[in-house]
Amino acid sequence: MNKTKIFSVLTGKVALFFCLFLISAFALLPILYTVLASFKTRVDLFTFPPALIFKPTLDHWTAVLTASDFLLYYKNSLVISIVTVAIVILVASLAGYSLARFTIKRKEDLAFWMLSQSMMPAVAIILPLYVLFSRWRLLDTFRGIILVYSAFNIPFAVWLMRSFFNDIPVDVEEAALVDGCSRLGVFWRISLPLVKPGLIACTIYTFVMCINEFFLAFVLTGMRVRPAAVGVVGFLPTGVRGTLYGQAAVAALLIMSPAVIFFYFAQKYLISGLTMGAVR
Repeated sequence: MNKTKIFSVLTGKVALFFCLFLISAFALLPILYTVLASFKTRVDLFTFPPALIFKPTLDHWTAVLTASDFLLYYKNSLVISIVTVAIVILVASLAGYSLARFTIKRKEDLAFWMLSQSMMPAVAIILPLYVLFSRWRLLDTFRGIILVYSAFNIPFAVWLMRSFFNDIPVDVEEAALVDGCSRLGVFWRISLPLVKPGLIACTIYTFVMCINEFFLAFVLTGMRVRPAAVGVVGFLPTGVRGTLYGQAAVAALLIMSPAVIFFYFAQKYLISGLTMGAVR
């Protein structure tokens, strides 16, 4: 009986490991293919089946970094994403704390209404948005695209931060108020440090959403503030030179690298933020 139990446990673990391996391979193979494509020659790119052993080349990297405007688009993406993250974190922290601590009429309805705004597809409002931006001279400007990205990311960020503030015991804040600390001081010195994992999670979410967004940026920006997600289109023409798959792979790796690096160093806070409240 013991041997049967041990065998069943081992079989279950092997099956679980195999399933996790398949899921990981399904998620990582496209990234691996992109990395390899960025170092392959044009001939190797079209070899079938794809070659795992080949003579690497840096021609695609050189073309993207020195012979194109992609670095300018990349800088635009970083500026737009960083400023948007700062605005979203500031507004979401204050609004989330207010919804979690203050007595507001129909507070739950207000919180759900804010969350519902993030469910609205961008294509539903792109036409009136374009007309307004054209009249207000916000097309192809940093302030215009940052305003749009902030408006689209704030609702979900407020809902997320509200849940983190709700997990903080009220007794901690009341003790600080009794000791003479102001409400703003309680928020800045006590509540905000306690929700650091939530701030990290909200920052990563907003940054990834901004740097990967294509549709709004494609319609509302031009050559002056074009972000990298739209700049990649320049490597995918259908003309005489054909599609530049190697350079597109380099651009894709550059776009995803800031989020991957940030997630690597902040994963401890992100995981604790996602599990915060699970043992309440």
